[in-house]
Amino acid sequence: MAPKIRRPLKPYQIEDGQHVAKRKATLVAHQPRVGKTNIAIHAADLRLADLVIVICPPNVRHNWRQAIKEFRKGRWHAIVCGDNFASKLLPRIKMLRKTRAFKHVVLVLDESHRFKNRAAARTRAVYGPECTAIGGLVELADQVVLLTGTPLPNDPVELYPMLRSCAPELIIGDNGRPLSKSRFENRYCKVKWTPFGTKTVGGKRYGELKALLMESGFCIRRTRKEVFGRDLQPPTNVYVQAAKAFGSELSALEASPEGQRIKEALQRGGLVALAKLEKGSAARLRKLYGLAKVADLSSLIADELEEEPDSKVVVGFWHTDVGDAYAQALRRFHPLVFDGRVSSDRKVRMNRQFLDNKKHRVILGQIGAAGVGLDFSAARNVVLAEWSYVGVDNEQFCARIFNMNVDEPGFIRFAVLPGSMDAEIAQEAKRKLEIAAKIFD
Repeated sequence: MAPKIRRPLKPYQIEDGQHVAKRKATLVAHQPRVGKTNIAIHAADLRLADLVIVICPPNVRHNWRQAIKEFRKGRWHAIVCGDNFASKLLPRIKMLRKTRAFKHVVLVLDESHRFKNRAAARTRAVYGPECTAIGGLVELADQVVLLTGTPLPNDPVELYPMLRSCAPELIIGDNGRPLSKSRFENRYCKVKWTPFGTKTVGGKRYGELKALLMESGFCIRRTRKEVFGRDLQPPTNVYVQAAKAFGSELSALEASPEGQRIKEALQRGGLVALAKLEKGSAARLRKLYGLAKVADLSSLIADELEEEPDSKVVVGFWHTDVGDAYAQALRRFHPLVFDGRVSSDRKVRMNRQFLDNKKHRVILGQIGAAGVGLDFSAARNVVLAEWSYVGVDNEQFCARIFNMNVDEPGFIRFAVLPGSMDAEIAQEAKRKLEIAAKIFD
């Protein structure tokens, strides 16, 4: 007997589930925290699926299993697999399809933007070795549902593997065949020639690309503002002073030839160019910025928490050394640290502690390790002490505080060292968030 539903679906989830159920492949690109999981489950019910394969980040497997238990109405079987094991799952699904044990298979790719790198094992397992669906899980599925609140981490070319394998009819060229990656890139990306080859430095033809995705029905998107009538406040800056112990080294490094090279890379290619310099002096400078803010920012956060005894805060960091420094500085507020050293199961337990226990007033979250599938909505305030060079990683992280049941909007602040290159990098991180909006909002 199918499990009994404990909560009803929201009207927009029913409507979107019906849309998805009618299509071979759909990208559900609703903003983070809008509720995409239940749409996929409802669509699988409507399609009378026999087997639903969910490929998701490892730390959200528990969320998926709970949602399936609660909302599934059909009798379909479910396989919930971390995307790091997608390549190991592929032979098993091939065998099941050969035996015809399941007549209708639905493939759900949660956080589908993670499958943007054609060379990555998980991308090849899902989209096939050439990203044409052939030889991948997409080929074995009768229906594909792609879920992501951040469909465009950097530039439009990252949409290509998904479109080529799941919706090739949308990118047909003049020769009647799907565009190659290079032709797609030339059409929708600003490409710069360098001595080392071509380099993508931005996007173009946003209106055309939006029409291609949205008007075809392949992509549907709802914003938090549309669904709940409110959203997070636009990010602002909070200015802090560098600790004296780091001031002289920071100044010397910024003024050095290597520092100038870093600045030129930022001006020339933005965060993407900086990410490619993540070694040597560039990596040292990035960590120094993070460490230099700890004393002043932790003092500011402590003052705010003491002024509002019932408040909680989420602090984002990049380097584990920086996270450890904040854990020490804010220890009287019993911080919970979410970083790459913490297992997925432990993150689930810690998340519940933050929501239920008033003692734990601070989340220290490593961007990338604490940006998907977690609920930090007991806090109304995010401070990015450090940030990712991939803008949507920051968006995913900040969206963890959105609470659909609270009218008060959450607010986001970038902790910035005024007059330094750190301030320029923060501004570029904000700009990155605008690229996806040009296409999807």
